[in-house]
Amino acid sequence: MIGKTFFIVENKVVRTLKIVREYLAYGRRLYEVEDSAQPGGPREFEADPFDLRFNVKATTPFKRRSFHAKYHERKVR
Repeated sequence: MIGKTFFIVENKVVRTLKIVREYLAYGRRLYEVEDSAQPGGPREFEADPFDLRFNVKATTPFKRRSFHAKYHERKVR
């Protein structure tokens, strides 16, 4: 997610949000975001509502099986 840019249109004004850094603090995942509406410096956003708002889906590079998947026997038809 780092380096990704999102665009929001509010009242016909385009606002850009660029994720600079992702970190954990107090048990929460946070993003440090550069906002074009407030150029004073990066702002903090909580990651989970931010991901839901922009429909971001995290994917893993490999397929994971459940813990008990390797112990199940295959049924022969």
